[in-house]
Amino acid sequence: MVGGYQDPVLGPMTAESYTRIKLVRENVELPAPTITSGFIQLSYSYIYGDTTTAQTINVYKLIDPIVGTTQYYTTSPALNYNPTPIGTISFNASGGVQNILKIPITDTAFLYSILGASKNNTGFMTEIPGLAFIPANDSGAILIINANSDSSNFKINFTQYSENKTYSLSLGVGARKFYRIITDRSSTSIASLQNNYNSIKTTATGNQCYVQSCSGLRTRITIPYLHKLKEAFPNINIISANLVVKVAAGSIANIYTPNPGLVLMRTEKNEGEYQIKKDNLGEVFYVQPDDQSQILNQPPQINALVTNSYYAFPIRSYLQAALLGQIENNPIIISPSLLHRGANRLIFNDGDTTVNADPMKLKIYFTTTK
Repeated sequence: MVGGYQDPVLGPMTAESYTRIKLVRENVELPAPTITSGFIQLSYSYIYGDTTTAQTINVYKLIDPIVGTTQYYTTSPALNYNPTPIGTISFNASGGVQNILKIPITDTAFLYSILGASKNNTGFMTEIPGLAFIPANDSGAILIINANSDSSNFKINFTQYSENKTYSLSLGVGARKFYRIITDRSSTSIASLQNNYNSIKTTATGNQCYVQSCSGLRTRITIPYLHKLKEAFPNINIISANLVVKVAAGSIANIYTPNPGLVLMRTEKNEGEYQIKKDNLGEVFYVQPDDQSQILNQPPQINALVTNSYYAFPIRSYLQAALLGQIENNPIIISPSLLHRGANRLIFNDGDTTVNADPMKLKIYFTTTK
């Protein structure tokens, strides 16, 4: 991911991308080349933000390499890179199945260093640490680069003994990469959310709730009086139960489309704080939707975003288990199903207090015997 966009509610988000480059063909000697041009092509098919605003992405030479034994995250520190860009592009992001950014590389010395580097990938990626793609500002859109696409590549055009030739390099499989996400909430109602499990009440946000991919922003809800149903109806049997999350009015503009899928995560109390419940291997415990098979290592995603309007979580079995005391009635966390891909955000539980308000609802239908 690379780029940036201005969210009028949650503040700006930017994405920086770092990648190694590798040889497409090894052991190819290049005597006496004369470089004529070089460019990087990046294929992208996802955009999130304002396509009417021009944005600029600069390309830099990495100083720090991407270490093969290091695990990188979207919160990892930036790698050091040479402050002089070797290429730049200004553009308006375009929708469509596949779009191409073609970035001219103007640092001829760097291009010659590539042609003169080791002709096997082990040596080459040691001598050429890689590239950084850094947005010049936080306006425009965030893109997902399809690095493994044949349309994403690095090419150097040169002449050799009066013949025109092209030297190709890969950004795809084997060229290790990662991206960083930077958010700025300082001017928003959630400025105090800085670290994991920081929380605020919705009284600070006009009763609105937020979920955002890649930024760690989730909503935690409680159902505090669920046990009253069991007290009032000892023989209760839940027929259906749906948690309905309505997208807030005014937040459905095309440039702020809601998340394509959500999950419900269970919690447990740890050091006085309700945190995401996990097993010994770090696997998350989810609220399993009714009548949905559990797939190993794949969360039970709710895709039912109806006409960009609402999600409906079928949680009958979960509530029945809580009423029977088989699980604790702890808070539930509403989270993006794609935690580290995309920048989609969801605003719900509209703070409107009029008769037309459409807050989040839990609808339960049940029978009981006397």
